Amino acid sequence: MTKFLSIGQAAKQKTPIRRNAKILKTKSKSKFFNFVMMTIIGVMFFGYLVQVNSLATKGYQIKALQGKVTDLKQQQDDLQLQALSLQSMGAVQDKVNSLKMVDAGKSDYLVEKPVAVAR
Repeated sequence: MTKFLSIGQAAKQKTPIRRNAKILKTKSKSKFFNFVMMTIIGVMFFGYLVQVNSLATKGYQIKALQGKVTDLKQQQDDLQLQALSLQSMGAVQDKVNSLKMVDAGKSDYLVEKPVAVAR
């Protein structure tokens, strides 16, 4: 019985042709896997570059807008100072004199007498 068992085992052993075919199949799977991984890495790198570029551009835009805000605040302060100077008594008096307005004098007001209803 051992004779038949040993023959069966010898037949099950892989031949060099089968072994080479399996190695070639494994190498082709390995190459495909490497290609897929390199493609994924390339896409991720490209996405990273796009994001970094976008952030850098937004940083420059923010800096420009902050400069505009500073300029507008300065302009607002100047306009408030100008409004206060135009509202001062000296400026109002000069404007009255330049328009040749005259003093109205004493004003008389009509006062209503309170009306009460008797019961």
